Amino acid sequence: MRKFARNDVIAELEKEYQNDGGRLLPLSSIDDNKVVRSVRPSKSSTEHFAKGISERGLYNPLVVRPSYGRYELILGRKRYYGARLAGLSEVPCVITEKDDEETLLMLLADIRDQKDSNVVEMALVYQALSREFGYSQQTLSSLSHASRSQVTNILRLLKLPEPVLRMIADGKLTYGHARSLVPLAYNDCLDLAEMAAGRGLSVRETEERAKSLLNPGEELNDLGRLARSVGALSIEEGVTHIVFDFSSEKKKSDFLKLLGKLSSD
Repeated sequence: MRKFARNDVIAELEKEYQNDGGRLLPLSSIDDNKVVRSVRPSKSSTEHFAKGISERGLYNPLVVRPSYGRYELILGRKRYYGARLAGLSEVPCVITEKDDEETLLMLLADIRDQKDSNVVEMALVYQALSREFGYSQQTLSSLSHASRSQVTNILRLLKLPEPVLRMIADGKLTYGHARSLVPLAYNDCLDLAEMAAGRGLSVRETEERAKSLLNPGEELNDLGRLARSVGALSIEEGVTHIVFDFSSEKKKSDFLKLLGKLSSD
């Protein structure tokens, strides 16, 4: 394993730029980080940073590295997109000469330490460190202060369709929602993701619906379980009929929609 697999390397890398005041660079000369640029910070986060920058200016420098006559962003993605939205032409930057591995480790540390970190960004960094530099899941676990099973589950998110990954990055779906969507077929995954985001389904409700889609035959033989998965208050079974009681028209509609989808499979 290369030297950068040491557990203390991230702290050492961070020290190098913390006390550097930086210098102004044209914002137009800076490109987002190539590993995570496919997933942008959420709209709400970008607007929040843009508002703060417009009112108080941008005091914390971005961390960048030279890249083919331009600069590639290493740290400060939210500030970067906030500055763009705020219309800044120049931003303070710390310019550092880091190779790809060091850049990924710094990015990993930044995502790890953010309270509202983007789990899709983390997955992309995990993947790059694993594929390009041979980092094991155990090493990634140590570096990111996560369990090995968490590393595995986060990497699995990259199997999700791009539209679903964007929903997660934009805060419309949580990590818990996303985990239950991974085993689903493409169209089922999209449909359930849109339903969960649009109707505010809980993680448990999303998990139950995912199970229903994965095992339609089993669920059709157990309508009670299916009804409960969408919030049925009570179920009364007679000789020739079954009565389901729902707390709202929306939940009844959800049940009928899911039942109709399963019946057509």
